[in-house]
Amino acid sequence: MHGLYVGPSDLALSMGLLPGHAPPDPEFVRVIDGVLAACKDSGIAAGIHCASGEIAAVYAEQGFDMLTVASDGSLLTAGVRANLMAAKHRAGT
Repeated sequence: MHGLYVGPSDLALSMGLLPGHAPPDPEFVRVIDGVLAACKDSGIAAGIHCASGEIAAVYAEQGFDMLTVASDGSLLTAGVRANLMAAKHRAGT
């Protein structure tokens, strides 16, 4: 099966927008919707990178087939924070 994978930050930058803009620019939403429709019409899988599980759920509801749910950097940061908090809690600080 063939597919297309969208990097929303790359797309936003190519459109002259800032990555992670919230709320999403209407033109950005229109382009994402167009990409999804073109994939569906062509019978190829539509994928998109998502910064979080919450964002992934929204794109899954829209019909995207492949979703990432976070980046390695955000997952690593979250893991370090959780471990530091556990260490501080255990040490009583």
